[in-house]
Amino acid sequence: MNPVQVAANLLPVLFDDEHYLVIDKPAGLAVESPTSRRTDDLVSMLPRLLAATGRDRPAADGTGWRAVERVDRFASGLVTFARSEEAAAALAERLSAPTARNRYLAVVRGRVKPRHLVEPPRAGKGQAAARPRPTKTGAAGVSLGLRVLRSKNNLSLVTFEAPTASEADLRRKLFMMGVPVLGDVRYSRRRDRRQSGRYFLHRAGFSVYHPFDRRMLVVDSPRPAAFDAVVLGQPVVGEHLRTALASRLPCLLDAGTDSYRLITGQYEGVPGLVAQRYGPVVLLEPQQGKFQGGADLLRHIGQWYARTLGVTSVYASDAPKDRSRQSGAKQSARLWQKPVIGAHGNEEYVIRENGLRFLVRPFEGFNVGLFLDQRENRRRVRELAANRQVLNLFAYTCGFSVAAAAGGATAVTSVDQQKSRLEQGKVNFGLNGLPLDGHWFICSEAFEYFTRARRQSKQFDLIILDPPTFARSKKPQRAFRVEADLRRLIEEALTVLTSRGLMLISTNSRRASKRWLSAQVAGAAGSRRFTTSELPLPVDFAVDRDHAKSLIVRFT
Repeated sequence: MNPVQVAANLLPVLFDDEHYLVIDKPAGLAVESPTSRRTDDLVSMLPRLLAATGRDRPAADGTGWRAVERVDRFASGLVTFARSEEAAAALAERLSAPTARNRYLAVVRGRVKPRHLVEPPRAGKGQAAARPRPTKTGAAGVSLGLRVLRSKNNLSLVTFEAPTASEADLRRKLFMMGVPVLGDVRYSRRRDRRQSGRYFLHRAGFSVYHPFDRRMLVVDSPRPAAFDAVVLGQPVVGEHLRTALASRLPCLLDAGTDSYRLITGQYEGVPGLVAQRYGPVVLLEPQQGKFQGGADLLRHIGQWYARTLGVTSVYASDAPKDRSRQSGAKQSARLWQKPVIGAHGNEEYVIRENGLRFLVRPFEGFNVGLFLDQRENRRRVRELAANRQVLNLFAYTCGFSVAAAAGGATAVTSVDQQKSRLEQGKVNFGLNGLPLDGHWFICSEAFEYFTRARRQSKQFDLIILDPPTFARSKKPQRAFRVEADLRRLIEEALTVLTSRGLMLISTNSRRASKRWLSAQVAGAAGSRRFTTSELPLPVDFAVDRDHAKSLIVRFT
């Protein structure tokens, strides 16, 4: 299935005219980022999505789209976009008028008391029934009428009307009434974990006079099935998968990338499951002792991904509890016997990342051939590499080296202990039409290479240090531990770095904090001056903030 069509299915358009566009937003996707530097919000992605689906119309005032409401990233429901500043201001004013009706759904925790409910409408003889009015709760002036649709096990599905407001304001009011929204972290006495990537609040509909057409504009969102299911105690795995996929909308809309992480289940509602996509194949990794489902649940998840993404096959395999303790041989011995969905595919595939091509072998344990979490770091290296001499230590299959060469590096030196990985790196150069002449592939232990480079008076303008958390070398026989050896690694790298050189330093050790990483740089630099820039994780890994830490260090 076309990735753009997948994105369009996640964001159904419910209303569209020359002034406004109303979208039913899933949870997990921000409407508008707080900083202009972010590009993973709906406002930034909307032009690409609309252009690809044939709905593109230029904004009336030429300044681009703007959101009328600010539905929170972790909530779902209707979001209206205006094609001009005038249209946005006009509708915002109408939505806050007494004649407007704004309807919400929520799953709340706790007992909904009679004083929380909507008063029955009162009408005199011969008069039309009045609009239902919320009763006063007496809680610090909060007044919000609820109608209970379903209730079980201390959870209630409620609907209510409220003036257009931020989700934070509505959540605060529900919290003050003693019925906090399920999944809410901030406004909850129970401190619910946002394991599903969402809280159960949904902007379900609104009716308002159209500012330009002088007619009533009525838009309603279908009732999310997950809201009823969670109250009844039924599984809502599909909702978790959909929420996780929605947060990865930038990946779906990137025509130059077809491989990314689909879900980190510990943080997104399916504990013990990690799923990754490599082109036409999805790999499910249920972790031993953590994944609470069996073969039937894996098959259900596989069917969901096959149906939603249109991939050819979905595989599942057990994974060790702690990858860092597994040697390369043990990692590669992990078998992917047969797909849970689809036919058995190839042993290797060529995937796309930021317009570059890489060979991967998805079924070779953890050594697939490309670490997807470094995607944005490779993009950054490509941007920085022009006319620079580049050294890529712990090169693996030379993903950073390909990015540097594609970015116009004068020469790239790739160093790794395993010759087979370097040979695969050469294949990756060929897949991108990059010549091997002028680039070097050296099988060596990292510290041994520094000795060699100094002996040859080598100097580099950009050095990439992305070491494993733990590794063993045979010649010389030693063990590398990032917590113990990173500072020395940076010190050695500085001996072959030019006076105004750059380093990209990254680690996926969970024991290493950002502060610790900066301290290693400072300790290694000594009196040498430098500045650092923190590199964020890709959007598909960002839910796990401790997954990896990366810095660009500029030395002077």
